[in-house]
Amino acid sequence: MRIMNPQLDTVLTGMMARNASGEIELVIQRVPCTEEDQALGTHLGRAETEAEAQGYQHPMIAFDGADPAARRGLSMAAFFVTHPAQLQTSAGN
Repeated sequence: MRIMNPQLDTVLTGMMARNASGEIELVIQRVPCTEEDQALGTHLGRAETEAEAQGYQHPMIAFDGADPAARRGLSMAAFFVTHPAQLQTSAGN
C-alpha cells in the first residue's frame, strides 16, 4: 500500500476550453493539489473549476504532464519553436 504525502503542492495543467466568444483556447494554469489528488485525478476537476471562474466554458478537457495529450503537446510546441515558419496560417488564401 502506497502512503500518500498530504503536503499541498501545485501542478501545471493544460486544458482545451471555449472562451467567451466560443473559440477554443489552450488554458495553462497551476492548481494546488496533493499526491493523492494527482493519483485520483481530482486536481483536473479543480483546474476546470478555476477555468470556469475565469470565464471559460464547457466542453473542457483538462490534462497534466502525466497524460499522453500533454506529452504530445510538448512535442508539438518544441517542433513549432524550432520550425517557426510552420506557424504561418493559410487565412485569406
